[in-house]
Formats: sequence, structure tokens, C-alpha cells
Amino acid sequence: MTPAESADVARPSTKLVAAYSGAPKGMRYEAWREELCREFCRIDVEPCREDRIDCSVEIEQLGSLTLAAPKGSSAQFARTVPLLSDTCDDVVLLIALSGQTFATQRNHPFLLGPLQMYLSEMSAECSARLAHGSHFAAIRIPRSELLSICPNAEARLSRAIVDNEPLRETIARYYGFAADAAVRLDAMAQRLVAQHLIDLVALLLGAGGEEAELATGRGYSAARLHAIEAEIVDRIADGDLTIDLIAQRRGLSPKQIQRTFERSGKTFTEFVREQRLLRATRLLASPWNRGKKIAEIAFDAGFGDLSYFNRAFRERFGMTPSEWRARPLDPAMH
Repeated sequence: MTPAESADVARPSTKLVAAYSGAPKGMRYEAWREELCREFCRIDVEPCREDRIDCSVEIEQLGSLTLAAPKGSSAQFARTVPLLSDTCDDVVLLIALSGQTFATQRNHPFLLGPLQMYLSEMSAECSARLAHGSHFAAIRIPRSELLSICPNAEARLSRAIVDNEPLRETIARYYGFAADAAVRLDAMAQRLVAQHLIDLVALLLGAGGEEAELATGRGYSAARLHAIEAEIVDRIADGDLTIDLIAQRRGLSPKQIQRTFERSGKTFTEFVREQRLLRATRLLASPWNRGKKIAEIAFDAGFGDLSYFNRAFRERFGMTPSEWRARPLDPAMH
């Protein structure tokens, strides 16, 4: 193996991270190709330029789903004829995240732009190409689970999906959340998140009637709540953060925001206060803020009233902000 050629595989919890850079030959390449790609992912991998592979793949098992996100400048992932004998019947939703993604199904080519998608099936030849500037993700779904919610899903096979941009954006965002959070969730939570993703995909593919109502209640509501919470966390230090501001940015009414939170067993105000208090604990624990007054910490966490901050902090953590700051540092938190 040359110095420029390397392979690395590590598996913390449910996530598998695999990288290979070099010529498509040699023992390390064959082991990576056979054990990871053919055995685990049930796909083959080849270079797509200059007879060289350069890619890193993050793979996670989330409930019944397999999530995969390759990055790099040269690799082609394919279900080839020899692999079809494994009788895998799953379907795969390919999500183009940036650049242009080239894909095929039964030798029909597709060129997908950012946030465009297409549905392929593992029971037929298909491929997706990773090239410089492109980034895509894939969700592998058991066919029976998807068809139980969207019986007409197969009508969207081998077609670029470019309609319903808001829902496509929601799926891409929720995929990111699921891929990031999966390793920290217990088995039950993973199954719920997986079900939410399947529900969202079913809605995109045209679930109707009672199935659409069920999928909307489970998947879309959960994804919308996550998007709202992410927006709040991004702006948590803003003392002028209000439900009206978030509603305007999300294209919803304040009542819709409030109902979305209430279905999860909390209110908008409770979530904002909790996130600000958690931010305050991080600021208090940081050695960079040792010289700051408690009032400054409260302001940096989004609180405009010091008395309210002190009272809320004590109710939540059983001690004052000064007492929290004076605690011995927990190495596990740093």
C-alpha cells in the first residue's frame, strides 16, 4: 500500500464511519469493499474518476432504516447484477444535498440538484456517483413498511422528485437531525424517529386518505417541532425572541406554534426558558467567563431580568448561579 492509500473503519455505538483513499486495488481496498460495502451495505463501490477512490461514509442503523451519507471526491456506489441475488427488496430515497448528484436506475440517468430526490429499489441495478462538489445522503427503507403507509409509492420509482419543496426540505433537515441524534437515543426513541422519517417520505410520495392523516400526525408534526426548536436554539441568546418572531420565520401562526409544542407536552415559553437556563449553565462553567458578572451571564443567555433569572435558575437546579459556578468542574462535561 502506498503512503497515499489508506483505509479506516470505526464503529462507536450505532454509527459506522468508513473511509478509503487510494487506488481501487490491494488487500485493504478489497477488505473495505467486501466487508463494508458488499456485506454490510449490499452495494459495490468503484472509482468515478482517474481510477482512484476518495470517500468517507457515515452509516447508521436507525430502527428498521439504514442511513448513509458519503463525502469525498471520487466514488460510485452501485447495486450490480451479481449483488441482486441477495434478494434485498428495500427501497432507497436518495437526497441530493449540494452540488449535482448523478444517479441511475435500470440504466436510466438522473441529474439531481440540491434538495431534489429520487426513489430507487435494491432489487434492480442502480447507482449514485460521488464527485467533487457533490454531497448526498440515502435512506434505505423496507419496502413493506413504506407501502403500508403509501400503497402507491412504487409509482414514484425511478423518477426525480422535484415537487413539494417545503416537504423535501423538511425531510433533509429531519434526516440531519436523525443522523446526528441516533447514537444518543435508546432503542424505542430510535424506532420513533425512524417511523417519523418513513411518514415524511410517504407524504412526499403521495400517501392519501387515512394513511396521510396518520403520517401527518406522526411524522410531519415531529419534524416541524424539531425545525422550530432548532430555530429557537439558534436564537436563544436574543432577548427579543418571541413566538411571533418564530412564527413569522417559519411561515406559521403563533397558535400553530403553540399547538405544536402542546402536543409534545410542553409550551413555547417552557422550552425557551429551559434552553436559556441550559445555556447559562454552560456559560457559568466556562473558564472564559470567570471574570463575568452573573448579570452579564444572564444577559448572554437571553434573560432580560436578573431577578427572574436567579429565581428560575434556583427552581430548576436547586442552587443559585453563583453556587453553580463555584462547584468543582466535572471532567465529564468538558
